[in-house]
Amino acid sequence: KIKTKVLAAEKGKAKYEKFVRKETEDKTEDAKTKGVHETVTATENLIAGDGKITPSENSEEFVLIVNMTFASTQDREIFLGNFKPLAEFCFKSEPNTLSYKMFNDKDDPLKLTLFERYVNESGLKVHGTSAMFQKLIRPGGEVLKGLSKPPAKTYQKLLATDIGFMTK
Repeated sequence: KIKTKVLAAEKGKAKYEKFVRKETEDKTEDAKTKGVHETVTATENLIAGDGKITPSENSEEFVLIVNMTFASTQDREIFLGNFKPLAEFCFKSEPNTLSYKMFNDKDDPLKLTLFERYVNESGLKVHGTSAMFQKLIRPGGEVLKGLSKPPAKTYQKLLATDIGFMTK
């Protein structure tokens, strides 16, 4: 059983190292060293015995909530279609991203809320510097293609406490 846990952790580490190489390929050596050091330091104690990345007692889970209001339901639908590849990328390629989920507003069809949860704030930094994020989100990004105008946005940043739970 212990051997299985070690193998799962090693597999996660190899996947993570491949991801870091890809994310840093076009950066200067100083930027690579600093970014990789920050990310590795933030990740070192996060692999639990089952090989899944989970917060340790020394990390602070970081949550970013993005509330968006669109000009029309058509803009909202176009945005959702354009945004889906980023959510899929996060699931497959970002080990420090614990949750990345879009929500419909129950009462207002022009509103969406994006809930992003990371092992710590460094996870958000890795996400924000990924090639996929740059391609889709940065000014002029593909996620806004076809919209009559960009959505109005508000942001909320949260740090987790040790009270309660996110999954059961």
